[in-house]
Amino acid sequence: MASPIRSKNDWINNFKRLSFVFSLRLLVLPAAFLLIFPPIFLYYYMAPQYIYENPKTKEQVEVTQSVNDAHEYWEDGVKFDRVWCNPQLNTAGGKIDPFDKKKFVDKTGRMKGTYGDLLDYSKELGEERKSKLGHDPEQDKHFDSYEKRVGKKHLLDKRHVKTENDFMKIDLD
Repeated sequence: MASPIRSKNDWINNFKRLSFVFSLRLLVLPAAFLLIFPPIFLYYYMAPQYIYENPKTKEQVEVTQSVNDAHEYWEDGVKFDRVWCNPQLNTAGGKIDPFDKKKFVDKTGRMKGTYGDLLDYSKELGEERKSKLGHDPEQDKHFDSYEKRVGKKHLLDKRHVKTENDFMKIDLD
């Protein structure tokens, strides 16, 4: 029969288990609080930033205000003038560098649409590369790998085509 008296190691192991559980609570409780009350924290990050300028010193100050607030800023009895500027738009959906593979993967990963939309966008970038360089290096790599894999040229590969017989000579280079 086992002795009811516990050894020092048992007490240490129990303490380690309890401290681990306590440390998990320290991680889980703040995360749960953020999930329950997200609007409190998102308000500051989602509220618009307004720029005001001191009319005397031309010092500019960025102020976070709600859309419904009165858009005035006073400091030391001086009313700052509001600076109007063009709105800042998210340009992630705009044009990307046609030669940057990482940006293409990032953008198409966030795109909504079909696989056909992805292929159309890839074709647009290929045409842009072709207009800048005279050829599309990505398409050239694809055609070369196809030729190595299959043993003959791709049907759409029109690079370096030379046909010659007794009646005609075709050189598409």
